Amino acid sequence: MGSSDELKKGEGLVYLIFSWSLSDVLHKDLYKTQIKKIPETFSSTEEYMDSFIYPLIQDTHKGLSDIIQAVHLATTQEIWTVNKSKDFKPPKDLYYNISMNRNCDASSFQGMYKPEFGDLIALTDVRPKCYRDLDRPKSPYVIAVVQRIEEYGSEKFEIRASRPIVSGEYGDQREDKKKPSLFVVYLGNIITEIRIWTALKSELEGGNMNIIKRVLQPDSTIGEICTSCSFEESNRDVESEVRNATSTFKLDDSQQDVVLSCVATGRCRHQNTVKLIWGPPGTGKTKTVASLLFVLLQIKCRTLTCAPTNIAVFGVASRLMSLVSRALEYDTYGLGDIVLFGIGERMKIDDHEDTLCIFLDHRMKIDDQDLFDVFLDYRVYALAHCLAPTSGWKHNVESMICLLENPEEMYRLYLEQEKKKNEIDEKGEEEEESSFENQTVNSNEDEEEDIGEYLNDGDKKKEEEEKPSKREEKLKFDSKREEKENSTQSNKEKEEKDEGPLTFEEFFFKRFKLISKKLIFCIKKLYTHMPTSFIPLEAVKKMMKVLDLLKSIGAMSMCNHAVANEGLKEVSNRVDEFGNTMSSNRECVQVLRFLSETLNLPNFTEHHEIRSFCLQNACLIFCTASSSATLHTEGMGPLELLVIDDAAQLKECESTIPLQLSGLRHAILVGDERQLPASVQYSYRMCWAAKFERSLFERLVMLGHKKHLLNVQYRMHPSISLFPNREFYESKILDGANVKEQAYNRCFLRGSMYGSYSFINVSHGKEEFESGHTCKNMVEVAVVFEIVARLFKECVAAKQKLRVGCLSPYQAQVLALRKKLGETCNTDSYLDFTVDIQSVDEFKGGEEDLIIISTVRCNGQGNVGFLSSRQRTNVALTRARHCLWILGNGATLINSGSIWKKLVVDAQARSCFYDANDDKDLSQAIAGALVELNELDALRITDSQRYPNTRWKMRYSEPDNRDWRSRSAPFPTSGEEKSLETIREKRELGCLFNRQDQLNSQFAGAQISSRQGVGDAADRIKAEVSWSTRGGTLSEKDHVLKTVEGILNKLAPENFDLLKGKLIDSGITTTDILQKVTSLIYDKAVLDPTVCPLYAQLCSHLHERLPSFPSNEPGWKITFRRVLLNNCQEAFEGTGKIREELTRLTASEQELERRDNDRMIKIRTLGNIRLIGELWKQKMLTDRIVHEIIQKLMGHDTKTCLEEENVEAICEFFNTIGKKLDETPTSRHTNDIYFSRLKELSTNPQLAPQLRSMVRDVIDLRASNWIPRRKEKANSWPRYEGKGKGSLVVNEECPAISCGLSREKSSASVNRYRIGSFEKLKEQVVDFIRCMKKDSEMSLPINRTLQRYPHLDLINECNEIVNQEIERETSRLEKEMEEDL
Repeated sequence: MGSSDELKKGEGLVYLIFSWSLSDVLHKDLYKTQIKKIPETFSSTEEYMDSFIYPLIQDTHKGLSDIIQAVHLATTQEIWTVNKSKDFKPPKDLYYNISMNRNCDASSFQGMYKPEFGDLIALTDVRPKCYRDLDRPKSPYVIAVVQRIEEYGSEKFEIRASRPIVSGEYGDQREDKKKPSLFVVYLGNIITEIRIWTALKSELEGGNMNIIKRVLQPDSTIGEICTSCSFEESNRDVESEVRNATSTFKLDDSQQDVVLSCVATGRCRHQNTVKLIWGPPGTGKTKTVASLLFVLLQIKCRTLTCAPTNIAVFGVASRLMSLVSRALEYDTYGLGDIVLFGIGERMKIDDHEDTLCIFLDHRMKIDDQDLFDVFLDYRVYALAHCLAPTSGWKHNVESMICLLENPEEMYRLYLEQEKKKNEIDEKGEEEEESSFENQTVNSNEDEEEDIGEYLNDGDKKKEEEEKPSKREEKLKFDSKREEKENSTQSNKEKEEKDEGPLTFEEFFFKRFKLISKKLIFCIKKLYTHMPTSFIPLEAVKKMMKVLDLLKSIGAMSMCNHAVANEGLKEVSNRVDEFGNTMSSNRECVQVLRFLSETLNLPNFTEHHEIRSFCLQNACLIFCTASSSATLHTEGMGPLELLVIDDAAQLKECESTIPLQLSGLRHAILVGDERQLPASVQYSYRMCWAAKFERSLFERLVMLGHKKHLLNVQYRMHPSISLFPNREFYESKILDGANVKEQAYNRCFLRGSMYGSYSFINVSHGKEEFESGHTCKNMVEVAVVFEIVARLFKECVAAKQKLRVGCLSPYQAQVLALRKKLGETCNTDSYLDFTVDIQSVDEFKGGEEDLIIISTVRCNGQGNVGFLSSRQRTNVALTRARHCLWILGNGATLINSGSIWKKLVVDAQARSCFYDANDDKDLSQAIAGALVELNELDALRITDSQRYPNTRWKMRYSEPDNRDWRSRSAPFPTSGEEKSLETIREKRELGCLFNRQDQLNSQFAGAQISSRQGVGDAADRIKAEVSWSTRGGTLSEKDHVLKTVEGILNKLAPENFDLLKGKLIDSGITTTDILQKVTSLIYDKAVLDPTVCPLYAQLCSHLHERLPSFPSNEPGWKITFRRVLLNNCQEAFEGTGKIREELTRLTASEQELERRDNDRMIKIRTLGNIRLIGELWKQKMLTDRIVHEIIQKLMGHDTKTCLEEENVEAICEFFNTIGKKLDETPTSRHTNDIYFSRLKELSTNPQLAPQLRSMVRDVIDLRASNWIPRRKEKANSWPRYEGKGKGSLVVNEECPAISCGLSREKSSASVNRYRIGSFEKLKEQVVDFIRCMKKDSEMSLPINRTLQRYPHLDLINECNEIVNQEIERETSRLEKEMEEDL
């Protein structure tokens, strides 16, 4: 709601906004030097008004800056046409008419743009993805303000632009698609800021400064009762009047005193008064205000009631309507003196089915109150129908009189018309109907057009009547039912037309029914919506008499509907079954004539005229403080009293809008300055310094202004109200009788922890900060979820109603709670259980049966941020009726030294302090949350007996349903050439042969040591260190890699929790370091498959904790998970190509290199397969990828025998993941298909016997429910231990290998040697010999052991391979040393 005049008055602020460049908007300290602290007292009204100007500008600037920076989320809509308006007058009045494209899909985050008056918009030729898109050099954006809207929801509106829009630059998209598109981007609504600006500049109509002058300085008499009034005779009866009017409201003494005092103030005409009503939480503030307004309505004191928000206004109006509806004597007569206006959507007056049928009195019920009857937009709409000259009240009265007085003449005219219609064609028929209608109206003013026109042209007329409904789309009145009824009616009329003319009774019945329906609508709407000053009580009684008569006549006409052609006089002499005479029609005519002559209704029909009429004649007006600017219009009647509800939440500068209303003598401010103040846009620190958020209520309290206290609270259980009452209100508040009753003490869960008031200590939470300085605590989220789930279960079992509120000071925590409860807690099956999750600031004014507060903060320093606000704490602690459960870290809150320290200490003193770990379900919820966060160290601190049944599940929030090849990382595709030389060049990046390089360097080091002689260990370490650092100081990358390698060498299950944290803190700060570290971890895992489960857990932890790095590809980031999966895929897909190139090494001197590389490829391939399986078990890749790997290994041709490498890989893969694949029915069915193929392989003669045996082992393993016959029998691989030296783990089941090894003397820590199937024997023996030969002390025992092995030719061959490796590596290192020297 608004007019272009408002923008004209506030054009100073508009021009200022237009002058800001994009850099100005993004400059956060643009007005920092101009902002001064708003003082508490003022010397003049000019100083008072000017003190708010720059804070208002900064507030507007910050709001626009925030939206611009998040412009990619703004609502965007394509513009269809741009044309100059008739008001276009350069250089300042740049008005344009905009038409938007409604046919396109809403592609912005917020959906389609719906223009509203005062919207600030940007016009740009692109959909902005960032704020830089708004200010491109060749096409900068244009800022504009929506000046006028053709209709609500219309795509056409008028704007005022900051600079000219080139004519023809953006053409009509329907005709010229070559011209560039133009988009409107919504940047917020500034109508409130414009209205405040206008008020501060004293540009409002009326300009009443009487109240403002009283609040500039401390004044002890400002709130006192006028001494002159106390001696007047007329005011001595006020108390009795008030008590009589409120006798049924059950007000307590403090509430009654407030009403009496305010009514007496409203009658005073000797001085201007400002009263403060102090309403702490639960003291019946809204009830008191509603009772006061009820009395003011009775005594006809013209009053404006304001509040900061539409929702607050709605609440007060709802409470008043509950009182008024019980006091009405004549249906809804009297509601015309009450007006509520604002934005219906924001007042929760929303769309419902069967909301309104134009000719049926179907009013929406909201909380059992007819709020539509006082809603201004609906009132204007209803009165527009009643006052319409051709279809309204007067027209229908005349039509009914004509029908009841002379029905036979009306029927005769109808028959003549029907006869003429049969003689002319369809076109002539329409012309004749129009001529007949004009002839009838002109010849007899008392007669209505005939029934034929109503019946045959009903659709056309109703379409005309529906136009206002479409224009009032903002009200969302449901017209679907009416259209359906019209369609049905039209079909019936067509059928009747084919059957011939109506009989007299049929004509009278249908004609009467149609007119009476419209007449009833007009009567009810008139006595409901017209002010009582225009419709006296006598007229209302006559109207109700007409309603009874119309009902009686309608019943009689239905009874006589079947009577054959009798004259109406004969019918009129009949008596119905109830004994009523049929002369009701004559009485009805008399009453209608009386009403037609006595009612003096206004003769205007335009909506803006009706709107002004309603506002000028209303006794009680409800709106927001900002919307009260529309009352500053010429001709508006003076208001006597102003009531501002929630006044402590209204910025003082905004309160200047209603305080300047013409004729205003008194103001009553209702609020509580000890709760949250108004919210502002700019930063909290600047807000605190300027005091821009301060309300007039708070400032007057600071000046010592007297407050009338409501001192009885009726909301909170006494155990809940105890602490806030003592801490915030000096124990001035009493508990009402209702909260002291035993029935008010409700128990929703078993256990003392869940009493009326509890502090539940969550000691192992973890606060996580997000953008915007907000934070969350997922451990507390898990606890809240567990509590709510139990509450729901108990409520369903007990069939009881419960409303739960979950509050947190931090928006990130609110979003986390909504996501957790919204995804997993569905309460739709039991509608009596509701959960409302809000921030504390959003919930001010609300209340629920049970409130759960999540304080979030958990740190050793006691930092609690804005949680320490006493006002915010007060709001949070006073929302609950029966139970209040507070979750938080007691140590953090105590260390904060804030109000929360007092709360925790108080809870401990009252034995209301509980530890969440004392509850079995909560302790398991905490443990599960810590596992999800990989905070296992926190669990070690607690007693492990508290978590006997905890299921540790690793969950990840980064889904990856893409195909491996579709990732943006540079994966090798099947068509990509990949040579062996390329693989060798990538050794530094940790690809296929990185581990081989490490082994070669170890052997070379051992050979060099043997040449120098065997010395003590210190000498050898010294030599190694000197060579490793010979290049000088290590770079940052090398230092990190050295640190990471040291950590990985020490990694074991017993020190996993300790070392994973050190790995995170090792300094992985660049993409290069991330890739190198990932390669190290990958190589460690694939070369020792027995540690793959441990390394998979490590990878999942790193995935959660390591930062992401920017990528060259837009929309993607480089993460640890991405790099790791790249390595896995590269190894999986590149093995075949590398093997193909190895086959080309046919020269005799290349044989050893080929066999060595082939062996390493096999080790890494099988290790890679197992690592992939373990990563899948940790949910780091999806099921689809796993099935894709299996299908690729097994092939699609069932007739072709698989390659040996694929058979080994598929067996290893099923050994790793087979059990988990069988856990769900879907994957078990898929597994059955895979194993049917394996059964075919187990009998395929083309497959080697050893491989068939390996396949049968896997089949048998599944048959035994994945329980191996001998522990770790399947893991038949050697693995490396020790500090990166390639120590071999030996299988004790093979005494032929292990009998000659001395464990005491072995520096290699040889414990076991696992040797599996024969086909792996050769590479294992090579690994063993290589490992043992690095230590000269092992030479003799290893030689003896090898000699005892039966396959001496194999031993000799393997020994020769190792010797050649050592020789090659030694030569290479000697050459490098010579070059370095």
